[in-house]
Amino acid sequence: MERQWVDTWRQDSAANEAVLDGVRKMLAPMPIAAAVDTEASWQRLLHTIQPEAKVLEMPPRKKRTWAWAAAILAVVASGVVCGTW
Repeated sequence: MERQWVDTWRQDSAANEAVLDGVRKMLAPMPIAAAVDTEASWQRLLHTIQPEAKVLEMPPRKKRTWAWAAAILAVVASGVVCGTW
């Protein structure tokens, strides 16, 4: 049924035949390269990456113990002032 519909559609116009040929080319299996030189590809990649680029280290985060203590003190003080504690 579908094959007959496609054959009829194909014969309606030369453009339809061209569309079908394009679809066949897209669906055809891709040829696989016989040999891939991964080492050469890796070396080309390494040369495109800037090896002399400097890596910056992040400074260690400072402990903000005093900030936490101040926040807790503010919450406790507001509770005392409001009379909830």
